[in-house]
Amino acid sequence: MSKKLSFFTVLLLALALLISGCTGEDQSAGALGDWNLQIVGDGLDITLDAAAMTSREQIALECTNVSSTGEVVTTQIEGFSFGDLLAENGLEQASLSEITFVCADGYEMMVPAEIFKAKDIIIMLKQDGEPLTAPRSAIPDERAMFWAKDLTQIKIAGDGGAAPAAQGETANAAEKIIFFRQAASAMEAVEVQYKNAAIDGNYSLNDFADAYLGGVPEGTVNLTATDGFEKTESASAFFANYLLLENNQQMEGAPRSWSPEVGEGMNTKFLDLAVIGGNAVYFGAQTPVGELLAAAGLNADNYKFVASDGYEVEIPAAAISSGTILWDAEKKMMRADFTDGSLTDNQKKVKYLISVEVVK
Repeated sequence: MSKKLSFFTVLLLALALLISGCTGEDQSAGALGDWNLQIVGDGLDITLDAAAMTSREQIALECTNVSSTGEVVTTQIEGFSFGDLLAENGLEQASLSEITFVCADGYEMMVPAEIFKAKDIIIMLKQDGEPLTAPRSAIPDERAMFWAKDLTQIKIAGDGGAAPAAQGETANAAEKIIFFRQAASAMEAVEVQYKNAAIDGNYSLNDFADAYLGGVPEGTVNLTATDGFEKTESASAFFANYLLLENNQQMEGAPRSWSPEVGEGMNTKFLDLAVIGGNAVYFGAQTPVGELLAAAGLNADNYKFVASDGYEVEIPAAAISSGTILWDAEKKMMRADFTDGSLTDNQKKVKYLISVEVVK
């Protein structure tokens, strides 16, 4: 009797192991629970549930991503090809003009065209052998900010689309530059809790937009950092962040656009310039005037320099190359200094500079 019990126990254990081995895909689907992923835009509107995602052909590969601190991380990923999914629905990934990842917390990340036109996007369902509880975008060997967690939607647009801006050109040229440091001198810095620490010296980008842009603009914002990094994201996502102007013990990489609601990989460190439609915002502390105007896309015969007290003066384009913009931290003053001999004394120094705009 004892031998029979032992035999049946072994048989049941073997059967359990066999069933477990045959249902690995179901277990992966179970990890996703009732999570859905929607792909919408350009005539496409489909929703994939957990079963639909895990039943697709899975690609496994080893690749790297670059963290917000510059660390290169090697990881094993497994998921399905977004490009193949598009192809099945009559679209080509490289022909699109926009791809935007939308996360469960509302954060949006627009993928630069030069990246998604050259590389396939993997919708990752496993990482380092462990099933994920929500799909995550993965672009092999790209920055971690394009590896969006808790992916709920992918928005696409365009068939063919405009060619990406050439190096040195702005994707959407501005007609006015606003100096964030001068604006911030009239704003209240706030303390933000993050990872059990109090991060001080933050300014609400939403409040800035309300005060200087007439509210949060629609469309996209093109961001440029001093380390050469560039990215495009939705204006609504960018202006939901804080702007840290100076490094502190808890957080470095200032000027830094960040939010406690999103991972550090989504931060933009060393932020220098943002271009939003007809406006640009400069976050830095010192720059040649000519280089800044060129980076923002301003082009005119004359430019109007405006101080925060309402003082205005026009500077001709011929004198722009002699100018430098400087931030005086002690006086909380942004100023423009020009050395061109053709300018008057009133033109050579503009204190408390809040904006520069083209004269039409």
